[in-house]
Amino acid sequence: MIAGAGARVLDVACGGGRHARLFAARGAIVDAVDRDPAAGAALAEVGHVRFLAADLERDAWPYEGQRFDAVVVVNYLHRPLFAALRAALAPRGVLIYETFAHGNAAFGRPSNPDFLLAPGELLQACAGLHVLAFEDGVLALPQPLWPLLPGAFTGFLLVGPILCTGLYELSRRRALGEQPRLAHAIAAWRRGTRPLIALGLLLAAAAAGWVLFSALLFKLFLRTPIDSPFDLLRYAVVGQGELLFWLWLLAGALGAALVFAASAVSAPLLLDRRIGLRRALLTSVRAVGDNPLPMAIWAALIMLATLLSLATLMVGFVLAVPVIGHATWHAYSDLVDATALPER
Repeated sequence: MIAGAGARVLDVACGGGRHARLFAARGAIVDAVDRDPAAGAALAEVGHVRFLAADLERDAWPYEGQRFDAVVVVNYLHRPLFAALRAALAPRGVLIYETFAHGNAAFGRPSNPDFLLAPGELLQACAGLHVLAFEDGVLALPQPLWPLLPGAFTGFLLVGPILCTGLYELSRRRALGEQPRLAHAIAAWRRGTRPLIALGLLLAAAAAGWVLFSALLFKLFLRTPIDSPFDLLRYAVVGQGELLFWLWLLAGALGAALVFAASAVSAPLLLDRRIGLRRALLTSVRAVGDNPLPMAIWAALIMLATLLSLATLMVGFVLAVPVIGHATWHAYSDLVDATALPER
Protein backbone atom coordinates (compact mmCIF):
# COMPACT_ATOMS: atom_id res chain seq x y z
CA MET A 1 0.00 0.00 0.00
CA ILE A 2 1.27 3.48 -0.92
CA ALA A 3 1.31 5.90 2.03
CA GLY A 4 -0.80 3.95 4.50
CA ALA A 5 -1.37 4.55 8.20
CA GLY A 6 1.23 6.87 9.74
CA ALA A 7 2.89 7.79 6.45
CA ARG A 8 3.62 11.44 5.65
CA VAL A 9 2.07 12.75 2.44
CA LEU A 10 2.53 16.11 0.72
CA ASP A 11 -0.35 17.25 -1.51
CA VAL A 12 1.00 20.04 -3.74
CA ALA A 13 -1.49 22.56 -5.19
CA CYS A 14 -4.18 20.60 -3.39
CA GLY A 15 -7.19 22.58 -4.64
CA GLY A 16 -10.29 21.33 -2.88
CA GLY A 17 -8.29 18.59 -1.19
CA ARG A 18 -9.55 15.48 -2.93
CA HIS A 19 -6.23 13.67 -2.60
CA ALA A 20 -5.58 14.99 0.90
CA ARG A 21 -8.90 13.52 1.99
CA LEU A 22 -8.11 10.21 0.33
CA PHE A 23 -4.77 9.74 2.07
CA ALA A 24 -6.07 11.06 5.41
CA ALA A 25 -8.87 8.50 5.26
CA ARG A 26 -6.18 5.82 4.93
CA GLY A 27 -4.51 7.02 8.10
CA ALA A 28 -1.72 9.08 6.58
CA ILE A 29 -0.58 12.44 7.97
CA VAL A 30 -1.09 14.93 5.16
CA ASP A 31 0.44 18.33 4.49
CA ALA A 32 -1.64 20.16 1.89
CA VAL A 33 -0.49 23.38 0.26
CA ASP A 34 -2.30 25.73 -2.12
CA ARG A 35 -2.22 29.45 -2.81
CA ASP A 36 -6.00 29.71 -2.37
CA PRO A 37 -6.94 30.04 1.33
CA ALA A 38 -10.41 28.77 0.46
CA ALA A 39 -8.86 25.35 -0.08
CA GLY A 40 -7.89 25.37 3.58
CA ALA A 41 -11.47 26.12 4.59
CA ALA A 42 -12.60 23.03 2.73
CA LEU A 43 -10.09 20.92 4.71
CA ALA A 44 -10.51 22.59 8.09
CA GLU A 45 -12.50 19.74 9.62
CA VAL A 46 -10.60 16.87 7.99
CA GLY A 47 -8.48 15.01 10.51
CA HIS A 48 -4.76 14.34 9.93
CA VAL A 49 -4.54 17.19 7.38
CA ARG A 50 -2.46 20.34 7.88
CA PHE A 51 -3.10 23.07 5.35
CA LEU A 52 -0.67 25.82 4.35
CA ALA A 53 -1.59 28.78 2.15
CA ALA A 54 1.47 29.63 0.07
CA ASP A 55 2.23 30.81 -3.45
CA LEU A 56 4.69 28.15 -4.60
CA GLU A 57 5.63 30.18 -7.66
CA ARG A 58 6.66 33.30 -5.70
CA ASP A 59 7.37 32.26 -2.11
CA ALA A 60 10.26 30.14 -0.90
CA TRP A 61 9.74 26.39 -0.79
CA PRO A 62 8.00 25.92 2.58
CA TYR A 63 9.05 22.30 3.17
CA GLU A 64 12.82 22.66 3.02
CA GLY A 65 14.48 19.82 4.94
CA GLN A 66 11.25 17.83 5.37
CA ARG A 67 10.79 14.36 3.91
CA PHE A 68 7.57 12.65 2.83
CA ASP A 69 6.62 9.09 2.03
CA ALA A 70 4.52 10.32 -0.87
CA VAL A 71 4.40 13.59 -2.82
CA VAL A 72 1.27 14.12 -4.92
CA VAL A 73 0.96 16.67 -7.73
CA VAL A 74 -2.10 16.64 -9.97
CA ASN A 75 -3.03 19.16 -12.67
CA TYR A 76 -0.26 21.55 -11.70
CA LEU A 77 3.06 22.39 -13.33
CA HIS A 78 5.78 24.78 -12.15
CA ARG A 79 9.07 23.50 -13.49
CA PRO A 80 11.35 25.19 -10.92
CA LEU A 81 9.76 22.94 -8.27
CA PHE A 82 10.98 19.68 -9.81
CA ALA A 83 14.19 19.63 -7.73
CA ALA A 84 12.36 20.51 -4.51
CA LEU A 85 9.79 17.78 -5.10
CA ARG A 86 12.51 15.18 -5.56
CA ALA A 87 14.36 16.41 -2.50
CA ALA A 88 11.16 16.10 -0.45
CA LEU A 89 10.99 12.34 -1.01
CA ALA A 90 11.97 10.14 1.91
CA PRO A 91 13.96 6.96 1.19
CA ARG A 92 11.60 4.65 -0.73
CA GLY A 93 9.21 7.58 -1.07
CA VAL A 94 6.83 7.79 -4.03
CA LEU A 95 6.22 10.73 -6.36
CA ILE A 96 2.77 10.71 -7.97
CA TYR A 97 2.62 13.29 -10.75
CA GLU A 98 -0.17 13.77 -13.25
CA THR A 99 -0.85 16.82 -15.39
CA PHE A 100 -1.57 18.01 -18.90
CA ALA A 101 0.83 17.67 -21.82
CA HIS A 102 1.49 19.38 -25.12
CA GLY A 103 -1.45 18.89 -27.48
CA ASN A 104 -4.06 19.61 -24.83
CA ALA A 105 -4.78 22.96 -26.47
CA ALA A 106 -6.72 21.09 -29.14
CA PHE A 107 -9.20 19.95 -26.49
CA GLY A 108 -9.44 22.91 -24.10
CA ARG A 109 -7.60 24.49 -21.21
CA PRO A 110 -4.84 24.74 -20.20
CA SER A 111 -3.43 25.69 -23.59
CA ASN A 112 -0.42 27.79 -22.50
CA PRO A 113 2.78 25.76 -23.13
CA ASP A 114 4.10 26.95 -19.76
CA PHE A 115 1.54 24.69 -18.13
CA LEU A 116 1.93 21.71 -20.46
CA LEU A 117 4.54 18.97 -20.21
CA ALA A 118 6.72 18.46 -23.26
CA PRO A 119 7.18 14.90 -24.56
CA GLY A 120 9.45 13.00 -22.18
CA GLU A 121 9.87 16.02 -19.91
CA LEU A 122 8.53 14.36 -16.77
CA LEU A 123 10.72 11.29 -17.24
CA GLN A 124 13.74 13.54 -17.67
CA ALA A 125 12.86 15.48 -14.51
CA CYS A 126 12.61 12.18 -12.61
CA ALA A 127 15.86 10.75 -13.98
CA GLY A 128 17.49 8.60 -11.33
CA LEU A 129 14.20 7.63 -9.69
CA HIS A 130 12.80 4.15 -10.20
CA VAL A 131 9.74 4.52 -12.44
CA LEU A 132 6.92 2.25 -11.29
CA ALA A 133 4.38 3.40 -13.89
CA PHE A 134 4.25 5.97 -16.65
CA GLU A 135 1.61 6.91 -19.21
CA ASP A 136 1.69 9.55 -21.90
CA GLY A 137 -1.06 9.69 -24.48
CA VAL A 138 -4.29 11.19 -25.74
CA LEU A 139 -7.73 10.24 -24.48
CA ALA A 140 -10.56 10.15 -26.98
CA LEU A 141 -12.68 12.17 -24.53
CA PRO A 142 -10.18 14.29 -22.58
CA GLN A 143 -12.89 16.25 -20.83
CA PRO A 144 -15.29 14.02 -18.86
CA LEU A 145 -18.84 14.34 -20.14
CA TRP A 146 -20.58 12.99 -17.05
CA PRO A 147 -21.25 16.47 -15.57
CA LEU A 148 -23.67 16.99 -18.46
CA LEU A 149 -25.61 13.80 -17.68
CA PRO A 150 -27.90 15.21 -14.98
CA GLY A 151 -28.90 18.06 -17.25
CA ALA A 152 -29.14 15.78 -20.27
CA PHE A 153 -31.33 13.36 -18.32
CA THR A 154 -33.69 16.16 -17.31
CA GLY A 155 -33.56 17.50 -20.84
CA PHE A 156 -34.75 14.16 -22.16
CA LEU A 157 -37.72 14.33 -19.82
CA LEU A 158 -38.54 17.79 -21.16
CA VAL A 159 -38.51 16.95 -24.87
CA GLY A 160 -40.09 13.50 -24.35
CA PRO A 161 -43.67 14.64 -25.01
CA ILE A 162 -42.84 15.72 -28.54
CA LEU A 163 -41.31 12.30 -29.27
CA CYS A 164 -44.61 10.58 -28.52
CA THR A 165 -46.67 12.37 -31.20
CA GLY A 166 -47.26 9.26 -33.28
CA LEU A 167 -48.26 7.32 -30.18
CA TYR A 168 -50.87 9.96 -29.31
CA GLU A 169 -52.47 9.45 -32.69
CA LEU A 170 -52.50 5.67 -32.35
CA SER A 171 -54.19 6.03 -28.96
CA ARG A 172 -56.72 8.44 -30.45
CA ARG A 173 -57.57 5.95 -33.17
CA ARG A 174 -58.05 3.18 -30.63
CA ALA A 175 -60.36 5.44 -28.58
CA LEU A 176 -62.44 5.95 -31.74
CA GLY A 177 -62.71 2.20 -32.19
CA GLU A 178 -60.43 2.15 -35.24
CA GLN A 179 -57.52 -0.15 -35.93
CA PRO A 180 -54.36 2.00 -35.58
CA ARG A 181 -51.74 1.73 -38.30
CA LEU A 182 -48.29 3.15 -38.94
CA ALA A 183 -49.76 5.39 -41.63
CA HIS A 184 -51.85 7.12 -38.97
CA ALA A 185 -48.76 7.98 -36.94
CA ILE A 186 -46.99 9.37 -40.00
CA ALA A 187 -50.05 11.39 -40.95
CA ALA A 188 -50.21 12.81 -37.43
CA TRP A 189 -46.68 14.14 -37.73
CA ARG A 190 -47.57 15.81 -41.04
CA ARG A 191 -50.88 17.18 -39.78
CA GLY A 192 -49.44 18.75 -36.67
CA THR A 193 -46.06 19.75 -38.02
CA ARG A 194 -46.06 23.50 -37.37
CA PRO A 195 -47.47 23.63 -33.81
CA LEU A 196 -45.53 20.53 -32.76
CA ILE A 197 -42.29 21.95 -34.14
CA ALA A 198 -42.92 25.16 -32.18
CA LEU A 199 -43.52 23.13 -29.00
CA GLY A 200 -40.49 20.97 -29.73
CA LEU A 201 -38.25 24.02 -30.17
CA LEU A 202 -39.55 25.49 -26.92
CA LEU A 203 -38.91 22.28 -24.99
CA ALA A 204 -35.50 21.82 -26.62
CA ALA A 205 -34.55 25.37 -25.62
CA ALA A 206 -35.60 24.67 -22.04
CA ALA A 207 -33.59 21.44 -22.02
CA ALA A 208 -30.51 23.10 -23.51
CA GLY A 209 -30.78 25.94 -21.02
CA TRP A 210 -30.88 23.49 -18.13
CA VAL A 211 -27.85 21.58 -19.39
CA LEU A 212 -25.90 24.84 -19.72
CA PHE A 213 -27.04 26.05 -16.31
CA SER A 214 -25.92 22.78 -14.70
CA ALA A 215 -22.52 22.88 -16.40
CA LEU A 216 -21.91 26.56 -15.59
CA LEU A 217 -23.04 26.21 -11.98
CA PHE A 218 -20.55 23.46 -11.21
CA LYS A 219 -17.83 24.98 -13.38
CA LEU A 220 -17.97 28.38 -11.68
CA PHE A 221 -18.62 27.42 -8.07
CA LEU A 222 -17.28 23.89 -7.60
CA ARG A 223 -13.75 24.15 -6.21
CA THR A 224 -13.17 20.48 -5.48
CA PRO A 225 -12.00 18.37 -8.47
CA ILE A 226 -14.86 16.06 -9.44
CA ASP A 227 -14.10 13.16 -11.76
CA SER A 228 -17.19 10.98 -11.38
CA PRO A 229 -20.81 11.08 -10.20
CA PHE A 230 -19.67 9.38 -6.99
CA ASP A 231 -17.24 12.25 -6.33
CA LEU A 232 -20.13 14.70 -6.76
CA LEU A 233 -22.32 12.74 -4.34
CA ARG A 234 -19.50 12.53 -1.79
CA TYR A 235 -18.84 16.25 -2.15
CA ALA A 236 -22.51 17.05 -1.59
CA VAL A 237 -23.04 14.70 1.36
CA VAL A 238 -19.79 14.78 3.34
CA GLY A 239 -17.94 17.72 1.81
CA GLN A 240 -18.60 21.42 1.65
CA GLY A 241 -20.99 21.34 -1.28
CA GLU A 242 -24.35 20.96 0.44
CA LEU A 243 -25.56 24.47 -0.42
CA LEU A 244 -24.50 24.26 -4.07
CA PHE A 245 -25.97 20.79 -4.46
CA TRP A 246 -29.31 21.73 -2.91
CA LEU A 247 -29.41 24.93 -4.96
CA TRP A 248 -28.97 22.85 -8.10
CA LEU A 249 -31.70 20.43 -7.01
CA LEU A 250 -34.08 23.26 -6.15
CA ALA A 251 -33.50 25.02 -9.47
CA GLY A 252 -33.97 21.74 -11.32
CA ALA A 253 -37.15 20.90 -9.44
CA LEU A 254 -38.68 24.32 -10.11
CA GLY A 255 -37.71 24.26 -13.77
CA ALA A 256 -38.93 20.71 -14.28
CA ALA A 257 -42.23 21.46 -12.53
CA LEU A 258 -42.88 24.47 -14.75
CA VAL A 259 -42.00 22.66 -17.96
CA PHE A 260 -43.95 19.54 -16.97
CA ALA A 261 -47.02 21.65 -16.20
CA ALA A 262 -46.77 23.39 -19.57
CA SER A 263 -46.19 20.21 -21.58
CA ALA A 264 -48.19 17.55 -19.72
CA VAL A 265 -51.10 17.60 -22.17
CA SER A 266 -50.22 20.40 -24.61
CA ALA A 267 -48.65 18.07 -27.20
CA PRO A 268 -51.72 15.81 -27.65
CA LEU A 269 -53.94 18.91 -27.53
CA LEU A 270 -51.97 20.56 -30.35
CA LEU A 271 -52.16 17.34 -32.33
CA ASP A 272 -55.89 16.89 -31.82
CA ARG A 273 -57.26 20.41 -32.13
CA ARG A 274 -56.63 23.68 -33.92
CA ILE A 275 -55.29 25.81 -31.11
CA GLY A 276 -52.44 28.25 -30.66
CA LEU A 277 -49.30 27.25 -28.81
CA ARG A 278 -49.76 29.80 -26.01
CA ARG A 279 -53.32 28.70 -25.35
CA ALA A 280 -52.33 25.04 -25.41
CA LEU A 281 -49.58 25.65 -22.86
CA LEU A 282 -51.94 27.56 -20.56
CA THR A 283 -54.54 24.81 -20.87
CA SER A 284 -51.95 22.26 -19.82
CA VAL A 285 -50.90 24.38 -16.82
CA ARG A 286 -54.54 24.69 -15.72
CA ALA A 287 -55.09 20.95 -16.07
CA VAL A 288 -52.07 20.22 -13.87
CA GLY A 289 -53.07 22.91 -11.37
CA ASP A 290 -56.57 21.48 -11.06
CA ASN A 291 -55.20 17.98 -10.43
CA PRO A 292 -51.93 18.48 -8.53
CA LEU A 293 -51.65 15.13 -6.73
CA PRO A 294 -52.45 12.80 -9.66
CA MET A 295 -50.19 14.80 -11.98
CA ALA A 296 -47.35 14.83 -9.42
CA ILE A 297 -47.63 11.04 -9.18
CA TRP A 298 -47.67 10.83 -12.97
CA ALA A 299 -44.53 12.98 -13.22
CA ALA A 300 -42.78 10.76 -10.64
CA LEU A 301 -43.77 7.64 -12.59
CA ILE A 302 -42.34 9.14 -15.79
CA MET A 303 -39.04 9.86 -14.02
CA LEU A 304 -38.97 6.36 -12.55
CA ALA A 305 -39.65 4.76 -15.93
CA THR A 306 -36.89 6.87 -17.49
CA LEU A 307 -34.39 5.94 -14.77
CA LEU A 308 -35.18 2.25 -15.15
CA SER A 309 -34.82 2.54 -18.92
CA LEU A 310 -31.42 4.22 -18.56
CA ALA A 311 -30.38 1.48 -16.12
CA THR A 312 -31.12 -1.09 -18.83
CA LEU A 313 -28.92 0.73 -21.37
CA MET A 314 -31.94 2.32 -23.09
CA VAL A 315 -33.63 -1.04 -23.76
CA GLY A 316 -36.37 -0.16 -21.30
CA PHE A 317 -37.51 2.72 -23.50
CA VAL A 318 -38.93 0.17 -25.94
CA LEU A 319 -41.61 -0.50 -23.34
CA ALA A 320 -41.64 2.80 -21.43
CA VAL A 321 -42.17 5.21 -24.33
CA PRO A 322 -45.30 3.52 -25.77
CA VAL A 323 -46.83 3.22 -22.29
CA ILE A 324 -46.07 6.86 -21.44
CA GLY A 325 -47.38 8.06 -24.80
CA HIS A 326 -50.59 6.05 -24.50
CA ALA A 327 -51.17 7.18 -20.90
CA THR A 328 -50.51 10.84 -21.80
CA TRP A 329 -53.21 10.74 -24.46
CA HIS A 330 -55.72 9.38 -21.98
CA ALA A 331 -54.67 11.99 -19.42
CA TYR A 332 -55.40 14.66 -22.02
CA SER A 333 -58.76 13.08 -22.89
CA ASP A 334 -59.79 12.91 -19.22
CA LEU A 335 -58.56 16.34 -18.13
CA VAL A 336 -59.32 18.62 -21.09
CA ASP A 337 -62.68 19.27 -22.70
CA ALA A 338 -61.68 20.33 -26.19
CA THR A 339 -64.97 19.60 -27.94
CA ALA A 340 -65.54 23.31 -28.65
CA LEU A 341 -62.32 23.52 -30.65
CA PRO A 342 -62.16 22.50 -34.31
CA GLU A 343 -60.36 19.25 -35.07
CA ARG A 344 -56.96 19.44 -36.72
